[in-house]
Amino acid sequence: MTVEDNLSKFGDAEKDNCLPAKELAIYYPSGNVDKLLEDRVVEKFKTGETLAEKITELLKDKKYRVLSKNTRLLEMKKEEGILRLNFSKELITEMNAGSGYEALLIDSIVNTYGYNFGVEGVILNVEGKGYESGHFIFGKDEVLKVDR
Repeated sequence: MTVEDNLSKFGDAEKDNCLPAKELAIYYPSGNVDKLLEDRVVEKFKTGETLAEKITELLKDKKYRVLSKNTRLLEMKKEEGILRLNFSKELITEMNAGSGYEALLIDSIVNTYGYNFGVEGVILNVEGKGYESGHFIFGKDEVLKVDR
């Protein structure tokens, strides 16, 4: 009761429209599947929301369609300028793409997470193993360069 009384004195950040905000860069394939597009969005963060969770949800948005709705980010580690992302198998199994489109989706993931976390490279893993689809194979520790 005492904690609730004390917290109520500070107001409701969501109602008062004063949640902390951050501008994020989102990269995604063009409609013609010929290049990567960039979108800058300002996102507000509630208590406990992480940057990785926010980016993952944005990449599932129908405007971007980089990740399928069932794809989960299982783990993320940042170490010495490299970001290691470990996704659920749905990253590959629910990706319905030819090699050109898949390459743009991979670039979207690498550049969106990489740019927003300020790293030079991203390691893309699926279920704790390297990335392996019908078109691309990346080893468990293979670093993909962030170029945006």
